[in-house]
Amino acid sequence: MRLFKFLLRAKQSKGHGIHSPFAFEIITNVLNSPYSYYAFTDIPDNLPYYAVQSKRIKKFNHLSFRLVNYCKATNILEINPGDGYNTLYIKSPSSKINYHSISNIGLYENIANHKFDAIFINIDGEAESIPSIDLLLDISHENTFWVINPINTKQSKQFCKLIVNHESVTVSFDTNNTLVVFLRKSYHKHHYFV
Repeated sequence: MRLFKFLLRAKQSKGHGIHSPFAFEIITNVLNSPYSYYAFTDIPDNLPYYAVQSKRIKKFNHLSFRLVNYCKATNILEINPGDGYNTLYIKSPSSKINYHSISNIGLYENIANHKFDAIFINIDGEAESIPSIDLLLDISHENTFWVINPINTKQSKQFCKLIVNHESVTVSFDTNNTLVVFLRKSYHKHHYFV
């Protein structure tokens, strides 16, 4: 199974065998974009608290920026923002971004009446940090995308499997450590390994 996923990931990460124009565009110009953006150099790596950033974390930060920028998301929710470093990347594509964050799932009543364009879910290893899919759907609209990171822990693997198989999720991208999900009803259901 691992060999199959590896071969599929190698093929799809370059856009080979992708028939959906939307998925091809997301894979080649967002998930695996070779281009750098101003935010990648404007946000300093030498901030005292954030000085030690692994290559994997930087890749996720850059992905967060590219997704928000490409989808033109303006109303964004971040669940469990952690150290706040990724927040800088989420907020930097536009001054019009309306950013919300919650660290405690019990605070969901504060955002219950909102609809978000993007929802970033940082799973910190605590079962309480994982929101229910029904709650996520309540605060989403058809063009909302979700970003779940990391997806390689036992709890996050189960959560991601539920999300990918949910009837409301149409297109999903597994980027090895991050899951990106789109809810667009006009697209056929498909899960890509990138």
